[in-house]
Amino acid sequence: MVENVVVGALSTNCWIYPLEDPGLAPDVPASHDRPCAVIDPGADAEAIIARLESLGFYPAYILLTHGHFDHIGALGPLAAHYGGKPVIAMHRSDAAKIGPDAYRAHKVDFDFMGIPDSEIPGPMGLYANILRQGLPEPALLLEDGDRAGPFTVMGLPGHSPGSIGFYDEKQGLIFGGDVLFRDGIGRTDLPGGNWNDMVQSLKKLFTLDEKTRVYPGHGPATTLANERGQFAFS
Repeated sequence: MVENVVVGALSTNCWIYPLEDPGLAPDVPASHDRPCAVIDPGADAEAIIARLESLGFYPAYILLTHGHFDHIGALGPLAAHYGGKPVIAMHRSDAAKIGPDAYRAHKVDFDFMGIPDSEIPGPMGLYANILRQGLPEPALLLEDGDRAGPFTVMGLPGHSPGSIGFYDEKQGLIFGGDVLFRDGIGRTDLPGGNWNDMVQSLKKLFTLDEKTRVYPGHGPATTLANERGQFAFS
C-alpha cells in the first residue's frame, strides 16, 4: 500500500510507504505504530502527520529524493513532532540544502526563479520562511548503491546533483523524485541541473524491469513501460 499526500504550492507528492522490516538504526525506538518511510515531505506538515496518525504509522525514515525546497519544506516540523527520531536520509551531493544553513543554499534557487530575498508574499513565502529557520541535518548521507530500509539507492542526477531514486526491487517500485513523470521528465535548467546527466539517469532507470511502478515527485504514478515511448535512446 502506497499512500500519497499532495502538499504545498507546487503540488508535491509526499509518499508514505509501510515498512515490514525497516532495518532501523540502533537509536530508533520501537513504537506501537507501524513503521513507515515518508518520502519528500514538501510542505503541510499537519496534513502529513494527520494522515500518518489516521493510518497508525510512525515515520522510521524520512527519505529525500533531492534537496529542492518543495520537497523538504515539512522536514523540520515533521521530525520535531516525532521527537527527532526518524532517520533523515538523502544524497550527500544535495545535503547542503538541509541543516541549519539551509536558506543560504536555497538562496541560489530563489534568485534564479526571481523570488526576492525580502519578505515574500504568497505561498512561496511559506517555503522561504521555513528555510530561514533552518532544517534538521541528515543522519544518513547516501550514495548510489547504498541501502535505506528496503530500498536500494539509485543515483539519478540531472534534475539536481544529488537526485536519487529509492528502489524496492522486491515490490517492483521506485520513488523517483523529479526525474521521470507521467508523460514528462524533470527540468534541468535550475542551478545544479544538467541535461547530459539527466539523459544518463533516464537510461539507467530504464534498465529496470518495465513493469516497475514509478512514484514521482509530482503528478500521478506510472510505470516504466508507459513512459518508454517518450524516449529514443541510442
